[in-house]
Amino acid sequence: MKKCIIILFFITILFFTGRSVDATDATSPIAPVQINARIIPLVWYSTLSINDGDSIKIYSGIQNNSGIDFTGTATFYVDEKNISDITFTSTKDSLKDISTSWVAVPGLHTIKIKISTSLPSSKELVSYESDESTITIIKKVVEEEKATTNNETFNNVKETISDVISTIDEVVIPLSEKIKSF
Repeated sequence: MKKCIIILFFITILFFTGRSVDATDATSPIAPVQINARIIPLVWYSTLSINDGDSIKIYSGIQNNSGIDFTGTATFYVDEKNISDITFTSTKDSLKDISTSWVAVPGLHTIKIKISTSLPSSKELVSYESDESTITIIKKVVEEEKATTNNETFNNVKETISDVISTIDEVVIPLSEKIKSF
């Protein structure tokens, strides 16, 4: 009899414990657990001197100290326009660089990288996007434009000199006639 009561007691505990866990799981969503992995906020470039028309690489990185491997896609944006999607695999305890190529065009640009991952919905990264980086590209002056500009400058200087000489002639000739009359 004692054994039956003890067994019944344990069955009751298991029944209610299992039931409360099932009820919790069914009615309340579990918040994702943040893992020690993220996209590095910094964006950097393959060169410090970037000119119009240069093909450069845009970089960021994924830090993974979570103890798990995961895959994903890094999307590179220039001025909020998607320029490239790069797939990556991030292994546990690693730092993975991600990059894409871009041909620089004149103007002020904003660069940003966002990632999506294969993590289960119960896990999330610390961050999914880099900080925004700004870069200014100066328009390259083509040799033909330089030649045109040089010709225009020469013609402007020539016209200015002609105008100055005419003005001098207008002042000097009457002045020289007065000097002759003295």
